[in-house]
Amino acid sequence: MAGMRVVRRESSGVGWSVAESDTGPSSHTAQTKALAVERARADLRGLPGGGRLRVHLANGDLEYERFVEGVRSAIPVIAAQVDRPPTLGEVHQQIKQDGTKMDKGLDGVDTILLVLGYLGVPVTSAAISPEVRDALDGGWLAVFFATLTWTLGCMGAVIVSERSGLLGYPMVFAVTLCFVAALAVATLLGKGVLELDLAASTLPGPFKLVGSFIEAALRTYGWFGSLIGAGVGALLGHRLARLAPERFAV
Repeated sequence: MAGMRVVRRESSGVGWSVAESDTGPSSHTAQTKALAVERARADLRGLPGGGRLRVHLANGDLEYERFVEGVRSAIPVIAAQVDRPPTLGEVHQQIKQDGTKMDKGLDGVDTILLVLGYLGVPVTSAAISPEVRDALDGGWLAVFFATLTWTLGCMGAVIVSERSGLLGYPMVFAVTLCFVAALAVATLLGKGVLELDLAASTLPGPFKLVGSFIEAALRTYGWFGSLIGAGVGALLGHRLARLAPERFAV
């Protein structure tokens, strides 16, 4: 709440007083009006939110009233702390928390696999590959590495789409670079490498390469396995784009 300081002539006619209200007692006295006004201003500057300064003439009439800025309140200070770029430790901790949520989500996949199993082996094989099925027991991180090219590419695509502001062909080009970089990382680590078949891609022009990654994921992991990998990558990309905009802005 904003405060108030009132500068008025002392009732004795000697000196000037500073009070917290028009009718309140004096909290400070000064020999001159200028010193009393300065003291009132200093009091208000030290208050969260500042306050009103009312200065009277010697005859008691109001001379002027002004607002004096005070120190920042606690709320903006907290907001400024929240808006600061997170540390790598905070990002890592949030990813772990999101990973726990993803693991809980993957727990429900067993029910879907059971239903697919009743539909027969051909349907199940087309829906999810053995690599993804085995990785489900290890949680989201196991799925991430088992489908590394796909999940890492999806993660990069989400970060670019949320942080770059690109549209049209530049966006397609940036997303394609994300998948190419993901393939390079997967090849280096020897995990989750996708084998592309550019000749088999039916998409035109600039969409041909990124389409090859999508078709390769569907061919390698099945439509359900690809969906799970894309979900893990997209959730991680979304979290990284939100938590560390300064680090991941394109």
